[in-house]
Amino acid sequence: MKIQKIMAFLLCGVTLSMISLNEYGYAEVKVPEKRAILGKDSRVKVTDTTQAPYLSIVYLSKGDGGFGSGTVIGKNKVLTAAHVVTSLKTSTDIRQATVSAARNGYYYPFGSFKIESVDMHTGWTVQNNRDHDIAVVTLKPNADGKNIGDVVPIIPVNNVSSLPVGTKGKLPGYSQDKHGELWESKGSVLSQTASRVYYDMDSVGGTSGAPVYNENNQLIAVHTSEYHMGSVAYKNGGSKITGSNYAFIAKHLDHNESDTHIPSQVTGLKAITITTNSVQLVWNPAIANVGVDRYEIYCNGSKIAESRATTVELSGLETNTLYKFAVAAIDKAGNRSILSENLNLYTEKEAETPSENHTTWLQSKTYVAGNKVFYNGIEYEARWWTRGDKPGISDVWEKVSAGVAGVWESQLAYSGGDIVTHNGTTFKAKWWNRGEEPGKSSVWEKI
Repeated sequence: MKIQKIMAFLLCGVTLSMISLNEYGYAEVKVPEKRAILGKDSRVKVTDTTQAPYLSIVYLSKGDGGFGSGTVIGKNKVLTAAHVVTSLKTSTDIRQATVSAARNGYYYPFGSFKIESVDMHTGWTVQNNRDHDIAVVTLKPNADGKNIGDVVPIIPVNNVSSLPVGTKGKLPGYSQDKHGELWESKGSVLSQTASRVYYDMDSVGGTSGAPVYNENNQLIAVHTSEYHMGSVAYKNGGSKITGSNYAFIAKHLDHNESDTHIPSQVTGLKAITITTNSVQLVWNPAIANVGVDRYEIYCNGSKIAESRATTVELSGLETNTLYKFAVAAIDKAGNRSILSENLNLYTEKEAETPSENHTTWLQSKTYVAGNKVFYNGIEYEARWWTRGDKPGISDVWEKVSAGVAGVWESQLAYSGGDIVTHNGTTFKAKWWNRGEEPGKSSVWEKI
């Protein structure tokens, strides 16, 4: 069988080589592009981009209208495909480009960052070799002086030398047809070479530079290309983070070669105290071969605190508000674990203080044991079945709270601690009484 050789192109227009299959990478531009949907489109929209690991995925926009995807891998570093940023050749090109973490349509939860510089693997810049289609982008701090790694979690980079066939993975990125929304496809590894990995996860132009994660949300490759047999796409591929690819990234991150093992994921995150404006969190210790140095605490996707213990108390929260907490472990070599599962909780509501005449008791209503009502600002609980028996007079009602100071009434029963006013003076009951006039009976004391 004769195999016809045809020219392969990256969608951004760079001729690569003569091979037997069409291969495409896709830095997104405003022109029609081929899809790399393998059969049925399996992509799913990421509705909440502020959840891990999605909040660390960036939308990289260029002045020429093109854009791609990337991953936050350092305090001010983003990993992407080299062909996404090849067009950033001049200072003007770089000045017009922006990077936005966790973009969700028209919503930019963490704002945007300008680019300081772009570094590409020489295997790409010199040889146009798809095996090394990776780049590290250095960003400037934002207007508040914060780096991108200060506002979203940093995804750890580790040497991934081998990916067995069948390894489960996912590919989240900013597809051309989804207009700034983050969409994700899941699938499996089909095959690999020394520097590339091939998989059956769907993608569309704009996804270039996106992270390829395994099922544990660990970064394993940078998405770069699609592969066609004739007009039919049958697999996608990316540059593995291993060999010279890993060395290139590590050089720009100043990785300590003696330790690149990330700590274990934090588990057991829970709240042991919740108030109206604070919460105390605890979790199980993470494991690291060089020891855990500290923990980073994230609230609603942003880092808000650090702790060297497996507990932290957070204050200044809003009353009756939903918060999403997560924790990452940092070892003594600076390696960061993936984020823990989210802990979702509400802060407590403010206690309601009844007014002086606040009343919920109804004379016509039937109450049974345990029912609670307010009468003249005082809370009562029914001891047994009752209807028409007025709280404070009938023994069927037991006072639950003292309520606010009210005018003394001779027909009402009072318990120890109850406060009343009588003839312009405030009194406090020493014990239970009824009909004992304040100022004349020793059961009352002035306060």
